[in-house]
Amino acid sequence: MIQHIQTQIFKTAFGWVVSAWFNKGLAALTLPQESPGEAIYEMERRLNSWKDRNAFFVPGVPAEELDKLLPHFKSLLLDYYNRMPVIFDIPVDLSWCTPFQFRVLNAIRVIPYGSTLSYRQVGIAAGSPKSARAVGNAAGSNLTPVVIPCHRVIMHNGKLGGFSDRIDFKKLLLDLESENVRL
Repeated sequence: MIQHIQTQIFKTAFGWVVSAWFNKGLAALTLPQESPGEAIYEMERRLNSWKDRNAFFVPGVPAEELDKLLPHFKSLLLDYYNRMPVIFDIPVDLSWCTPFQFRVLNAIRVIPYGSTLSYRQVGIAAGSPKSARAVGNAAGSNLTPVVIPCHRVIMHNGKLGGFSDRIDFKKLLLDLESENVRL
């Protein structure tokens, strides 16, 4: 049973985003979209995947703490899309994950801003060194892109690999981050 849910929609330098917050923290985030309607549609698609995964929600972040997290998160995301290096120090609800997905997404979450790892390297960090393809599938299940920076995971040969249907956006994010690291 969901005990508390909040959503937030706002415009970044790259377009409209929607975030959804459940009891344990950020549950889903859209990539920037051209309009509020497109962002809301994308969030509905993401939230439907929660239902498809038979997720169970348990108490975690108190409502009053969540009320403080929302403006903090908005500020972080606006800074990120305004080309500022950011560390997303917010709780993320991964209660829907399998144990393998949980390990992979946590390994991805700690990839530093401006850095990349290969799918194989993430598999090693997650304790499954021969699981590059499965790492790609787990990264593809990520509901909180940018916060869990799956765009920082690339193929061993330096090619970008996958990123939902927005491979051009993956390149844009990597270029944005590498510009700031060189400064």
